Amino acid sequence: MKAQRDPKTGKWFIQYRFTDWQGNRRKSTTRGFDTKREAEAWLSKFLQKSKADFDMPFEEFVKLYLEDMGNRLRATTLDNKRYIINDKVLPYR
Repeated sequence: MKAQRDPKTGKWFIQYRFTDWQGNRRKSTTRGFDTKREAEAWLSKFLQKSKADFDMPFEEFVKLYLEDMGNRLRATTLDNKRYIINDKVLPYR
């Protein structure tokens, strides 16, 4: 899990291994970072998100869910989901 400079492009990339949500070990590479610090910060954030932790508080799960769905849904649909979760689900957990 070491950041390296790509000799062809001059950008930084990082190769890493992680455990997916099914418990399988995976190897991946992410490229195109301008600095080594940026690559390592991205990796630490990714590993924190991908950690299969079922003891996660529900509020953190909701935050990750809304962040993930933010790229897939229209703004109005996402606003409706936020309304339902914040006003109907979270007060009664």
